[in-house]
Amino acid sequence: MKQQKAIDAINALEEKYPEGVPDIDSLSPEQKAWLQLQILLLTDDDGYRRIGIKLQQIRNRLLHATEDIPDKELKEILRFIFKNLDTIKKYRETDGI
Repeated sequence: MKQQKAIDAINALEEKYPEGVPDIDSLSPEQKAWLQLQILLLTDDDGYRRIGIKLQQIRNRLLHATEDIPDKELKEILRFIFKNLDTIKKYRETDGI
């Protein structure tokens, strides 16, 4: 179940932002929240933690945020996710966790 949600989140990000990292400054709070939700879905699995500690840190930061994530930090998160999206997708499709 988590595996399919992760794949769906990856596909949603690729479909909505085929050019890669969106311009955070032009996004509404709802669009930013949607991005954060997709990132949580694709990192919500112990198997992803094997890819790197960075994904675990991102997941924990988003999951435990008590206020809006600052745009600068969200930009950094998105740059990392989009830069590694192919690796994450490949892992998700082949690992079968």
